[in-house]
This record gives sequence, structure tokens and C-alpha cells, in this order.
Amino acid sequence: MNAAPNINNFDDVHLCCIFQWLSQRDLAAASGVCLRWRNVTRDFTLWKPFTQKELIHIPKPLATPFWEHYSKNARGLKFRSVKVVRGEAISAWGKTITVWQRHPVLPHTYECKQTTTSHTGTITCFALRQIGLTHLVITGSADTTLKVHTSSPHNLEYHELQTLRGHTSCITRIACFSHYILSATSEGKGCLWSYKTQDRQFSAIQMNIELDSQGINILEGAAHIQQFITVGKGNSIKFWSIDHGKKLICRDQFKIEGEVITSAVYCHFQPTLLLGTESGKILVYGKRSSINFHCQAIFEGHREGVAALNIAGRDRYLLSAGRDRKIKVWDLKSESPLLSHSNTIDIEEKSISSLEGTISNQSGRLHRLLYPTDGFLRILQFLPNQINRYAVTAAEPFEQKKVSTEMDVNRT
Repeated sequence: MNAAPNINNFDDVHLCCIFQWLSQRDLAAASGVCLRWRNVTRDFTLWKPFTQKELIHIPKPLATPFWEHYSKNARGLKFRSVKVVRGEAISAWGKTITVWQRHPVLPHTYECKQTTTSHTGTITCFALRQIGLTHLVITGSADTTLKVHTSSPHNLEYHELQTLRGHTSCITRIACFSHYILSATSEGKGCLWSYKTQDRQFSAIQMNIELDSQGINILEGAAHIQQFITVGKGNSIKFWSIDHGKKLICRDQFKIEGEVITSAVYCHFQPTLLLGTESGKILVYGKRSSINFHCQAIFEGHREGVAALNIAGRDRYLLSAGRDRKIKVWDLKSESPLLSHSNTIDIEEKSISSLEGTISNQSGRLHRLLYPTDGFLRILQFLPNQINRYAVTAAEPFEQKKVSTEMDVNRT
């Protein structure tokens, strides 16, 4: 005897097709039926017709289609970096910032949502910051300027807010915490900026700061301790804070001997500073009360230099990418930091400039890894017994971003 038809027998894609006939009021009511319906009704395609009607009076700035810009000006360039915020992946590539949005029904698919080209030179670094309900993307470029892009909860598209000028050479590093931005050049000169909430503008506080006479390789912001961290070309590590006069002062410093620092990230959980080295080691530096920083542990897993480090899952996981073509995942809250079930992932690329990870809300485990390569945004999706590999290209129109799918079940 056949069972009675039930709408829950449909998959998410067909359920989404049914929901597109509902009104705003009915969509809101459907979102309260169950968890699955709530996730399906969050699909941006269902709400797009309503938001377009409400925002039709807002003028939209003209922008060159990304694939047209690519064909004319940026062929052969590399993705500089990638960062993840509120379900979006933001990457810097050439002179363009690209916003990729994860499809709520097809979770492995990232689609190009928006592109913004405002610099006259190549984007060399960028940072993300949220102040209140406002999301900011700050980009630094070879044209010696900083561009601030913003979006609001009611208009999720990023647009240029402000141009900051003050540097005399190429900006190579940007870091943020609270309402402050610190930008630096490779020569070791920095500029400090502060955000005024009432004016929604940044203003210069201190210009041409001597951060390191030998030059800056790494600049990080540590919001937990309200400090900036710089790593100089001579392996000199300095901690900078802002005093009551809004001046940047060096609070602490130490130097690493016998190693070349290639990457760094600050972990708030310990709190510790993790440093990747040219030899493939990861040095864990901590501080006991007012005593100077000292090495607490050494993670050894890479055979060659550590090109990128990042923290994911509320400071639980440390992600490291080495020039030995391997990505390793470390559990910082475990007695044995190196995970046994997914500790090593083989990749094709030898050097990765940045690495981002997302965590599953249900299991709390690592769900995805994203990293930029030559002309591609690579996505690794973790399943219980396999890894799905995806490559998203920047060279084609928006509808053709996904270019390949690979399966990898041989994990160490």
C-alpha cells in the first residue's frame, strides 16, 4: 500500500521551487515549521524579488563585469588572499575584491555575488572588520592608498566608503582591532587610523610610525589583548598598544634566534602566539604573568616552510599550510594537538598565501577549508569518510564558477 504524499519527501531543491510561490508573510510562517524549512526559506533567491522591489529606488553604481575586467586587465594574476565572514568568502585578486556567497541549498557551491574594482594598482593586502552592524572591507594597494568598503544589514552589497591617503610606498600589511586600523609598508613604516561612528569615516591619528627599521614581514591584530603584533625581517617581534593619547607605543618585544619566521597567528584561547618557520616547525610562544615571552611548545609536522597559519572554531583548530604541499589541522584544546582522523590533507600547490576554515554548527568539527591559488579559489569539504575537492574559477561568467569536483578518500 502506497504511503500518502508528503511535502517533506521532496529534497531541498524542489522544496525551494515550491516556496518561491509564497508571499513574504507565508515564507516567514514557513520558516517556523521546523529546522529544515527554516534553512530552505533562508535561500536568498526566495527573498530577492521582495528586496529588489524595496530597494529599486536606490541607484546602483555601474561596475564592469568581472570576466570582462579579467579578459582585459588581469589575466594570469593570482588570488592574493581569502577571508570568510557571515557565510561569504571575500578574496582579493588583481585590482578587484570578489565576494563569493555559499548557496544555502547546495552547500558545496560558492557563487560570485559581487565584484568591486576601485584601486588603480594591484591589491596587496586586505582586512575585515565589523563595527556594530556595519561590515567593513579595508584594502591596501600598490597605488599607496587604502580603500574602505562597507555594507549594511539592509543592503548586503559592498560599496566604497572612503579613500585613505598617507603612505608614500606600496602598502603590504593591514591589521584591525576595535575601531583602529594599522597599515604598514615593507620598509617598516606604519599609519594608524581611527573610525568615528558618528561620521562613519576613518581619520588619521599617527603617520609614518617607525615599526621596524629592517622592514615588516607580518602584521596581526590581537583583539583580545587590544594590541597589534609585528614581525620584522630580522625576526624581531613587537607588541603595540594605543595609549590614552591615542599614540601607538611598543609594550613588549622579543627576538627569535636560529629560525626564520614565515607566518604568524595569535590564539586567544591560551593566549599564545603561534609562529610558522622556514624549517617547517610551528613555535608556540606564551607569557606567564609579567614574565617575558618564552617558547612553550613546538609542533613538528611539515618537512618544509610553513606558508600560512590560521585559527578556526573559536580558537580550537590551528590550520597550517606548508611548502611540502600539505595542510595540517591541529586541535589546540586536545592533549595530543595533531588530530588523528584528519591531520593531513595533500594539495597540489606548494605555497599558499592564506588559509580559511569553517566549522559545522552541528558537530563543531572542521567543515570546509578555503585557500587561493593561481586563478582559482580552492574549497575542501570534509565529510565523515571523504574529502570533496572543488575549484572555483575567476575567469568565467558568474554562472560558471564551479569548474571541477574531485573525491579524496585517502586521508592520513
